[in-house]
Amino acid sequence: HELDLSKLSYKANDTYSTHIETRSNRPTLILGKSGRFFSLHTHELPSAKSVGEPITTKLTLAPDDSPHTLLPYDNEANLLITTREGNGFQVPMHTLDTRARKGKDVVKVTENDSMLTPIILKGQTKLVLLTKAGRLAIIDIDEVNISNKSQGTRLINIKDEEFLSGEDELCDVLPINDDDKFSIHVGKKKVSYPPEKWLNFVSKRARRGLYMEQRPVTNLPLKLSIS
Repeated sequence: HELDLSKLSYKANDTYSTHIETRSNRPTLILGKSGRFFSLHTHELPSAKSVGEPITTKLTLAPDDSPHTLLPYDNEANLLITTREGNGFQVPMHTLDTRARKGKDVVKVTENDSMLTPIILKGQTKLVLLTKAGRLAIIDIDEVNISNKSQGTRLINIKDEEFLSGEDELCDVLPINDDDKFSIHVGKKKVSYPPEKWLNFVSKRARRGLYMEQRPVTNLPLKLSIS
């Protein structure tokens, strides 16, 4: 049922962070910024009528780690992991349900890199990759390796000097099907890409991609969505 988030109560000095919709008989997954996955028994979590409790009562985070993403568990799905440097891989979600309080090391996050929000794949065939500089590449999802632990393989080629200087990085990814239409949001503007247009951007994994239509001339935020 729908939950009115504005009516939730919090402890002193605490505020809303994030939420997910899931089932009480499925685990809730937490991805730490270190690349470790943790699993919580959803039915054991406090109800929405309470002020909650620290997640550290149920798992052990390293001193330099903190939660990155909260995820609903889907035993039959693969989870897409991507990083700002342009790397990525798929991990079967059934391997992430761990009983270890210290979690399970899954993503090898390299120096200067960090993860984007993981995406639960639902049978899509293509993956749209968009960089901060406005470069666009679309690859077959089958080209994205499946592994239980990895730093990922290169999905889109971002030059080291451009990444380290902050000039370019992978900023968003979007799984699509062959007949999907998607949009790129440039600030408040939206550029649409029907299949007959985005076919020009289809390439093999680890290529540079092509600049998008109406390439942004300033550092406006770029975001992908299904149209």
